[in-house]
Amino acid sequence: MRAEGALKGLAAAVWIFCAIPLSAVSPPPTIRVWRPAPADTSRASVAGPAASARAPLPTSTAKVPAAPPIDVVQARKIGSASLEDLLRLRRPVWLGALPLFGPTQGSLALPDGGGPIRLDGWSNEAERATDEPLLGSVALGWGAPWLAFSLDDPRADATETLDLDQVTFPSDRAVLGGPGETLTRPVPKGPFFAPSPSDTAMSRRSRTTLVFRKGDGDAQLTGARFQTSLFRRDFYASYSRNQANGMAPLASALSARYALRASLGRAAEHRIDVEGLLYERSIKDSVGGESEWDRRHLAVLAAREGTRSSDAFRVRIGTAKETRIVSPDASGDDAGSRERWEFPTIDAEGSVSVRSGSALTWIASGKAASRKIVFRVDSSPALKPRREDARLGLGARYALGPDAGAGIDAAYDMRETQPGFWDARASVWTGAARLRGRLDLESADQRPSWVDLLTPPVTHSYFVIDPVPLLTDISRSGDPGLRPRRLTGAITSVAFMPEERLRLEFSASYRRVTDDFGWDVSADTAGGIYHVSSVARTRGSGWLSHAGLAWEFRRGAIRTRGVGWVRGGSDSLSPRSGSPPRLAMDAAVDLRVILFHGDLPLRFGVESHARGPRKGLIREPAVATWDGSLSADFGPLGGFVRLHDLFDRAAGSAIWDPAVSGPAPMPGRNFQVGVAWNLLD
Repeated sequence: MRAEGALKGLAAAVWIFCAIPLSAVSPPPTIRVWRPAPADTSRASVAGPAASARAPLPTSTAKVPAAPPIDVVQARKIGSASLEDLLRLRRPVWLGALPLFGPTQGSLALPDGGGPIRLDGWSNEAERATDEPLLGSVALGWGAPWLAFSLDDPRADATETLDLDQVTFPSDRAVLGGPGETLTRPVPKGPFFAPSPSDTAMSRRSRTTLVFRKGDGDAQLTGARFQTSLFRRDFYASYSRNQANGMAPLASALSARYALRASLGRAAEHRIDVEGLLYERSIKDSVGGESEWDRRHLAVLAAREGTRSSDAFRVRIGTAKETRIVSPDASGDDAGSRERWEFPTIDAEGSVSVRSGSALTWIASGKAASRKIVFRVDSSPALKPRREDARLGLGARYALGPDAGAGIDAAYDMRETQPGFWDARASVWTGAARLRGRLDLESADQRPSWVDLLTPPVTHSYFVIDPVPLLTDISRSGDPGLRPRRLTGAITSVAFMPEERLRLEFSASYRRVTDDFGWDVSADTAGGIYHVSSVARTRGSGWLSHAGLAWEFRRGAIRTRGVGWVRGGSDSLSPRSGSPPRLAMDAAVDLRVILFHGDLPLRFGVESHARGPRKGLIREPAVATWDGSLSADFGPLGGFVRLHDLFDRAAGSAIWDPAVSGPAPMPGRNFQVGVAWNLLD
């Protein structure tokens, strides 16, 4: 894969079902407890959200807040290299993993079917299928058909954790962008991200970060990021490359990403920044087919901070491509053919906040996009319309006290060729030292994507002779009559610290979905031909719910962390992709010690990932896998060794393989080693 364009030259968990007898665990006299420094001096500080963008909430003075941000810098030193790795031990999420070596890759979604989990501002659901099960089979000759269109994982949006310093789930939200944002839209912080819509300032401290990771399955990840100030201008650039082999029906994966952000100075009291991104990704299947993703954009940002008002604006031009390449060795006339979606887009968005008095803040927001929608089979476009959409919002924030606030929001969403709709939300939150929580009562819609609506009927035929001659047809089609689904109900998240060593966080949702939709897969045999179809359709209405409990406990040299969740709702409603279980739990336990009089700080970790039986398209009994790790943290430099799936369980992935009547297996036991080095220029 070649990177093109102007950016080219940029250079554990012990399973916790019962209490651990901590009194029996004490380090020998020659081992001293390791505690991280109060601040990571190798890391530049990150400014918080601008106070003028919302009702004022003073910073907590507690040494350990009830819900601290996820420290990505620290997690990077112990081997976390994807958003999937960061969240699965901290938040209730359904992870539909792909059978690939290296950092975890796969879809991340709220367990109740409330939608995918993405970094705030880094998702475009209009350009991919909604909740479509993944198919794949080597025995039937398919490979992994339509993976480029149906895979809905963070990397499909060009997300890269190398650009992150922290990930937060704040109690207060600036605008209403869609359903369930409290739980599905974590806010990224780092030199490539604006901490809030009204603050695009980057850290002014120079810093370089180098990352290298290698392991079984030809897995190798390399990355570098650079941040400096020159001629009173801030510059940030990053590069990452991730490759790995896979298990059938996937053969290998390769991605490369270039990112750039620079300050252009000030004009009319606004700070002006420019941002560029180039991302390419390829996943090859085991029969010679390939799925490709290509994303690139260039954006100009302007932001102003005032005593009583603030504003921020962004104009962006870019394009996204998803391509499916049929294996040249496939049987039939379509061998070597290409199917491609292209979305050349220009969009603009902005927000203005005005403080009225000491407690009330008004926020107005808007965004609009013009998108050409191109679907090609080989070189001939099957459709080529242009569509416009827009969204206008108005909200108010009122400070109920020094640590609490309330807000109301309304938004009107418009899309060409479809009716508009209103979204509304009422919220209340608190941000005390030992208690932080938020409750949302909302009614919000989610539109079907252009892939859901406009995918034309497509059929491919495959003929295999081993072990017996068999002709199969696989087909796929969208539904132009799909309507937006509406989610109405309550969402809550509460973090509580009963004591300094124990942190608990409870989250839940209870919502009614109206006109739910997604992609349903069916299979049958007729006339000696095995037919498999994936069709976008309405799934009906009903109630969706989930509840999750996360914990973190520290005592001496031992730390435990984990999260468990359960979900409710009809099996006929979302989510269906990957056939999520009804309950799951992830847990970790660490032992942190210092050896040789402080010269060797070590962390020994064990993780367990367990889930209940899957009973949808994929049927799999309950399974638990165990991981082990050893890491050393020397401040700026961290190194790690990780052993995944210690007992070689090879649990099922999110890909359904009808030839084995179940899921394609994940890689079994595999070994990873790596380093992360933070340098001050």
